[in-house]
Amino acid sequence: MSIIIPQRWRTAVVAILDQPQEGTILLRKRPRREWSNLDDEHTEFGLYALLADELSVAGDLYGKIYTDMDEEGECYGFSFRYHPPSAKGEIELYTKLNLLPDGQVVIIYSAHT
Repeated sequence: MSIIIPQRWRTAVVAILDQPQEGTILLRKRPRREWSNLDDEHTEFGLYALLADELSVAGDLYGKIYTDMDEEGECYGFSFRYHPPSAKGEIELYTKLNLLPDGQVVIIYSAHT
């Protein structure tokens, strides 16, 4: 079931993604591999910037809440359109992000087509 992802959560996650500090963003192996496999130009910081941009778009963002993650926190997944620099069209990506209870750390669980 699709819900509106809360603006307060979006704002908190964007603040972390926009100013990555050591230990504030935990990028799991799977999304690191999936993101880098899109093409040679994809870096971790490029992923952070893309996710921050998507979360910053004006208006409602719809997604799914996840309550069964191993780590505590507030976790949402959502899809968005992405135009890779080396592609001629857009692709749809899905990401799942968890803001830990301290509000200082984001876990990226997925970033895939």
